[in-house]
Amino acid sequence: MVIRTRLVELSTLDAVAYRQKLRGGQSGVVILRSDSAQPGLALLNHQSGEPDLAANTSADL
Repeated sequence: MVIRTRLVELSTLDAVAYRQKLRGGQSGVVILRSDSAQPGLALLNHQSGEPDLAANTSADL
C-alpha cells in the first residue's frame, strides 16, 4: 500500500489516519487501528461535514 498523504496520529484512539482521494472526486478518511486488522473508511459528506461510514466498516469500531 502506498500512502502519499500525511499520517495523523489520533489522540482519542490508538490509531493513525490519512486522507484518501476516491473515484468520482470524493474524499475519504482511512483509520488504521493497531487492535484491528480491518481499516475503517468513511466518506466525508461535503455538505454536512459528517462522515458516512463505508458498508464494510463496523460502527462499533
